Amino acid sequence: RSASLKVAEYAFAYARANKRKMVTAVHKASVMKLSDGLFLSCAQEVAKNYPDIVYEEMLIDNAASYLVSNPGRMDVMVMPNLYGDIVSDLCAGLIGGLGLTPSGNMGKGCMMAEAVHGTAPDIQGMDM
Repeated sequence: RSASLKVAEYAFAYARANKRKMVTAVHKASVMKLSDGLFLSCAQEVAKNYPDIVYEEMLIDNAASYLVSNPGRMDVMVMPNLYGDIVSDLCAGLIGGLGLTPSGNMGKGCMMAEAVHGTAPDIQGMDM
């Protein structure tokens, strides 16, 4: 519960700070009733504190379809980790692959970022 509340709060705060209009909670609660049901109830709870942000819920199947057919329809998306991992790979594929996408892990008071170019082990030790 606390992790779901934190990630939902982050999504809504990000949307507000970056003048985004909508947060979409992506889920499969029709099948994953307990885990995704809890995630959705947390997102709904947080959404009440952000009346200026449109909140919607969308099945992961539909979200993946929209990302391929009409990616501009999506704004801020929040979802459990497994779906986020899959969706980020899908989005990377739309622009040419993971090598073109930066990534970041953000926490309270710290952050870890990965550069777009990757680690480049093939040029290690070449004194470039």
